[in-house]
Amino acid sequence: MLAADVPNLLIRTAPTALRPAPDLFGEVREGWREFRSHTWLWVIVLQYSLVSMACAWGYGVLGPVVARDSLDGSTAWGEILVAESPGLVVGACAATRFTTRRPMLFAALCGAAVAAPTPALALLLPFWLICAFSFGTGVLVELMTVRWNVVMARTIPADRPARFAAVLLAVAVTVLALAPKEVRAEAGPAGTNR
Repeated sequence: MLAADVPNLLIRTAPTALRPAPDLFGEVREGWREFRSHTWLWVIVLQYSLVSMACAWGYGVLGPVVARDSLDGSTAWGEILVAESPGLVVGACAATRFTTRRPMLFAALCGAAVAAPTPALALLLPFWLICAFSFGTGVLVELMTVRWNVVMARTIPADRPARFAAVLLAVAVTVLALAPKEVRAEAGPAGTNR
């Protein structure tokens, strides 16, 4: 085995210059500058933050409570959540064939539609219809995600995606942390109240 490594030891490489370690705050500033420079981008991120907030509060927190009180409890809630998975697969398959001339408009419209399961739960629609909304959400999320990633790859400079993603994550986490006291109280610790 050692003999097999001998040729590797004979390979000469060009010396590389040591680069200074990147400045964390400088990189965050650069990511924020890039984020702000694209109006279409921060508008859609704001929209998605609001949709995510509504989904996290209404669907993710209060959904189990509605399922417990008005449907078949945790079994129904599990089936509603599982219904989204085949939708993701269908959306991924459709994304390989589907294109649009205005991908960010499409993504914005998908964002509005993704919130559909929340009012379906609030209106206590029939169980099968809530599952259908969940399936449709999976399809739309995957279609939107593919469009989003393609646009990001084409428009954000190649040396900035990580900085940019950090800013997007910070925005999303900040918005989700703004849950009203009533939502947090109903959910209880880890969603186990009552």
